[in-house]
Amino acid sequence: MIRWLFRELVFFILGLMKNIIVTLVLLAVLFVGIKYLAGYLFPSTLGIFSREAPSSVNGPRWWEFWKKIPELGRSPDKEEMDSRAAREIAKNLLENGEFKNHWFKGWRKETQFDPEAVIQAGVKDGILSVTFQCKFCALSQSVPVNTLRNLYFDGRVKLKGKRPDGLGSVFSMVEVAVDIELFHGNAMLGRFWITNQQPSVLEQLPLRGIPRTVQNQKQIRVIPIEDQWQRIRLNLYQEALDYLVLDPDKVDGVVVSLVTKTSGQGASAEAWIDYLRLYYKENPLSESRRDS
Repeated sequence: MIRWLFRELVFFILGLMKNIIVTLVLLAVLFVGIKYLAGYLFPSTLGIFSREAPSSVNGPRWWEFWKKIPELGRSPDKEEMDSRAAREIAKNLLENGEFKNHWFKGWRKETQFDPEAVIQAGVKDGILSVTFQCKFCALSQSVPVNTLRNLYFDGRVKLKGKRPDGLGSVFSMVEVAVDIELFHGNAMLGRFWITNQQPSVLEQLPLRGIPRTVQNQKQIRVIPIEDQWQRIRLNLYQEALDYLVLDPDKVDGVVVSLVTKTSGQGASAEAWIDYLRLYYKENPLSESRRDS
């Protein structure tokens, strides 16, 4: 009797061990399969399964992975592909161009032309929001460059000017813009003026003293946009060849600014910036374009 019980116990233990081994093998196969699938679809999440990954499933990198699970099996749309490509481009030459830090890191106020200018700026969730109350003021950053060839600008912005109500709106003008200036030494060769304009009603009259918005000239390329979120992408070399009277090979410096130009009591402007990027791109495949 005792011998029979011992034999049954041995068989039970062997069967249990067999089930445990089979279960571990299946879990290992499943783990490797998930790792391979995640690495194929989301290369940036591959580190989740590495030895350096958090030990807790509540860690932020695990959460980022699980948030992407509903996307499995779905082909990314064009906007998503553009977004991925933007993250993989070469280094942004603008310091703090994605506004992950406070705006004063990399950017400076320009109020020397308007001592009474008021600029209120703040960064929340990576979005720079700015309110301008001035005749002429800006946030700007200068960048030395080796050449204009293959140099691209990419930004996602929302610009909005506000004229005063009533009779004051007839004589007032508001313009808020992303200004890209091209320099050779201290000489300004040309500029791209990406702008939301609120011109004076009298602007079209050939009268002196009427405030006027910036217009296309030999050295100025005006790119008007509406007061809604828009993405601006420019091949600066090609744009300079097509629209500006300058030698793009002489450019050795670029100044990118967020500028407001107003006239009239009570005129003001607002701007929201997701990111501003200036970068070199080898073998560019896309042309300059503007998306809403």
